[in-house]
Amino acid sequence: LQFSELKEKVQGLLLILRTIKREKEPKTFKNTQNIVYVNAFIAYSLIQSGLLLGENKYIDISERIITFIYENMYKDNCLFRVYRDDGNEIMACLDDYASLILSSLALFESGRGKKWLYFSCSLMEIVRSHFKSVRGGFYSSHDQDSHVILRRCNFIDKSIPSENSLIAE
Repeated sequence: LQFSELKEKVQGLLLILRTIKREKEPKTFKNTQNIVYVNAFIAYSLIQSGLLLGENKYIDISERIITFIYENMYKDNCLFRVYRDDGNEIMACLDDYASLILSSLALFESGRGKKWLYFSCSLMEIVRSHFKSVRGGFYSSHDQDSHVILRRCNFIDKSIPSENSLIAE
């Protein structure tokens, strides 16, 4: 055999081996989640950075993040916490609403249009209607979330601000 022929045969056999190995390997977990709280809070931070540094590109990125949430995770006056390919929807918690309200207001304040002010107002109305505690403050979970057994109000800030701190802001 010529070296080039041998090389061709080895490459063909390697391709067959890789194909067999790929078929036998277990499918790895693919994270298809998009959690509102984290993304909206990142957007809020980017907006603040963009305003401080005079960099509109940070605000542009934030607007794309919040637009994605608005178009894909806010349906029929209800915000969903997770965006997944399989359509498995989980109702948003107070921290999701709070960070999204903050970032929407920041978009409005950065001159991106009054639609963001209206959006934050509609979100706050949902919070007042479905999260308000009669004893003061806000519950962490939506009153129509059937997965929650016990609703709680969190007022203690730890490494991240509590939901009630974010709403107060």
